[in-house]
Amino acid sequence: QHHVHHIRRTQPAYRTLARTHPNAANMSAAAAPSFLRQLGMLKVREVPKFLQEKVTLNNMKASFETGLADYKTKFIDADSPMPIFHFMGGVFVFSYIMNLPTERRHMMHAREAESAAKKAAAKKH
Repeated sequence: QHHVHHIRRTQPAYRTLARTHPNAANMSAAAAPSFLRQLGMLKVREVPKFLQEKVTLNNMKASFETGLADYKTKFIDADSPMPIFHFMGGVFVFSYIMNLPTERRHMMHAREAESAAKKAAAKKH
């Protein structure tokens, strides 16, 4: 006989969080923005027109201001420690990106040195 083992599927973390978080309505809205839902329902040839209509300077400015107001309400007005962690994460990401060119140069130099050492070893034999 063939036995089938059933694997219990877990729900995505954002759904679980949305059900248990006190601001559940806000969390589900943040997990799937309407812009991306609308974009996902379009055909490829409809995308440029949609983006021209939706991605304007005024829309981006309004969205940014709404996002800042929501952030203030959710974290700062609630005396949450999360802005400290967000700041620390932002500094980490910024410093990582700023150091990438230097690290890449070091990596390329190490590769070139290794390649030169192999060529020199091959010439000796």
